[in-house]
Amino acid sequence: MLKWTIEILVDKIWIIDGFNPTDEQIQNCIESLLPFSTDGEVVAKITKRPSKKKIKQLQG
Repeated sequence: MLKWTIEILVDKIWIIDGFNPTDEQIQNCIESLLPFSTDGEVVAKITKRPSKKKIKQLQG
């Protein structure tokens, strides 16, 4: 398999509104770009995310 690294920058208003994707949600997003892929052909995961403390602070 070949590796792509994707960086997503999100304005804090989206964090305040609840944006905090899981690995499963990211996997589903990538799979939607490759609708004919089969299990194991595409793997997506979050390797770095904001701290839980920062997310909680923004979300109140």
